[in-house]
Amino acid sequence: MLGKNTILIFDYSRYDRAKAREIISSCGSFNIVEIDTISAAQKFLSMLELDISDISDISDPSYESPVRFILIDIKFPSVDMGFDLLKALKGHPVTNVPVIIATRESELANRDRASVEGVTDFIEKPASALRFEKSVKSVLASSGREESSLFTFEGMGDYSIPIKSFISREINLAKKLNYPLSVLYFLVNEDRLAAVKENFLRDLKESFYNSLKDVLASKLSETDSIFANETGDIFIMFPGTPYEDALRVMQSVNDSVASLFNSIELDYKDYFYGVCIAAPDNFDDIDSFIKSVSQKVEATLRNAAFKVIPSNIRKYANKRYYQFALWFHRSVK
Repeated sequence: MLGKNTILIFDYSRYDRAKAREIISSCGSFNIVEIDTISAAQKFLSMLELDISDISDISDPSYESPVRFILIDIKFPSVDMGFDLLKALKGHPVTNVPVIIATRESELANRDRASVEGVTDFIEKPASALRFEKSVKSVLASSGREESSLFTFEGMGDYSIPIKSFISREINLAKKLNYPLSVLYFLVNEDRLAAVKENFLRDLKESFYNSLKDVLASKLSETDSIFANETGDIFIMFPGTPYEDALRVMQSVNDSVASLFNSIELDYKDYFYGVCIAAPDNFDDIDSFIKSVSQKVEATLRNAAFKVIPSNIRKYANKRYYQFALWFHRSVK
């Protein structure tokens, strides 16, 4: 059932499996087996039990499994079920191999459980390609079933995501898989906010972000990613989501926040506003991504009848997207 150089991927997300396959394939030639549901995982374990009788040398201390390593998202579909599956895999001689966990469920308690189970590495999604490749290559470099532990809590901060590299990879993967890729960008009108009293401003911003968080909690999927800059601007990346669906998310945010601001007799659009872009219609690489966001921001400001915007609207718009570009490029460092 399992050929030589097999790598097992247990992940419910088709998009994340495709990303993993691309990165692993860049490290060599492998037989990659994807398992996408708990029922498929249980069937796989049953097949292992049936096939074990055909492996005559499995009790030999020098036996080497055809499986090189396992990549698993412990939310499969829940964290507890994911760890149960991990225990079952580690308890079988064929799949008692190095394990890499890649998940958004990165709480310390889950890292502790992973360490107890002898996990080789723990990657927090979304991760940079460099972080992922480093882990894969290190596991592949380990000989046989040697348990070389890369799993340490120290130095996890060394693998922060370079924003530009992350977005470039998402764009390239969307093109390769022929997937849509949409982005929402919410920005803050700093000039208008400057006129608000400091204590009220703090409450206003907190109310906005709480409303944004509440709406997005029910709208975002496991593959979506959120980034923020130091001024409070936010952009959200939706892999696999068409432009029209991303627009509906933005409208849901607008409706929720508008209702909140109306209750205090303020117009939400005087303070916060958003734009939506999508690949391949608006961008197809990192440079056109930055340009498209900038142009959309400028167009939004031009079309909005903000009394507080200076008469030279272009100057104001350029200032705002310069701030975005400056933050964006600083994030690359």
